[in-house]
Amino acid sequence: MDFEFDLDGVDETTGMLERIRNLNRLSRQMKIVTLRLQKRLKKYPSVNRRTRASVYGVQPLTGMINGHSVTFMSSFKTFKQHCWFYATLRDNPGQFPYRRTKHLGQAWTEKVQFIAGGVEGIVGNITPYGPLVQDRDQQAEFHKGEWDTAQDILDEMSDEIFSTLGEAFAAEA
Repeated sequence: MDFEFDLDGVDETTGMLERIRNLNRLSRQMKIVTLRLQKRLKKYPSVNRRTRASVYGVQPLTGMINGHSVTFMSSFKTFKQHCWFYATLRDNPGQFPYRRTKHLGQAWTEKVQFIAGGVEGIVGNITPYGPLVQDRDQQAEFHKGEWDTAQDILDEMSDEIFSTLGEAFAAEA
C-alpha cells in the first residue's frame, strides 16, 4: 500500500527561519554599534579650566549694597545673578569649586530591540541636563567646544556604524 501526501508551507517556513537568522545576525551587530556609541558618548573632555569670564566676557554691573550704589566688573549678566552666586558660595562653601561626579557619562544607556521587520538600536541619556551638555541644538554656551555632541559623534562614527551593520549581511552571503 502506497501513501502520498503533500506538505504545504515548507518554503514559507524555511524562508521565515532564514529571516530570523538574519535578524539575529543583525541584532548582534547592532549591539556592537550601540556599545561603541555608548562608550564614545561617555568620554569626558579634559579637565576644563575655562572661566565664566572667558566664555561670557566681563561687563560692568551696578547695584545697591547697604544703601550705596556700586559699580564693578562681573561675568554675570545681572547684579541679581552675581549676588545669588556669592550668597550661595557663602552659605555652601563645600559645593565650589565644581567637582566632576561622572554621573553624565554613567547615565548613557543602550538597548537593542526587535521591531516590525527589523532591529532597532537605542542609545540615550537619562539625566535631565544631558541635552545642555551633549545635544547639538540645546548645548549651553559654556560647553561648546569642550563637549562633543551626540550628533557630532554619530556623524563621526557613521562609516564605522554602516560597516559594522554591513558585516551582518556579508555573513549571510
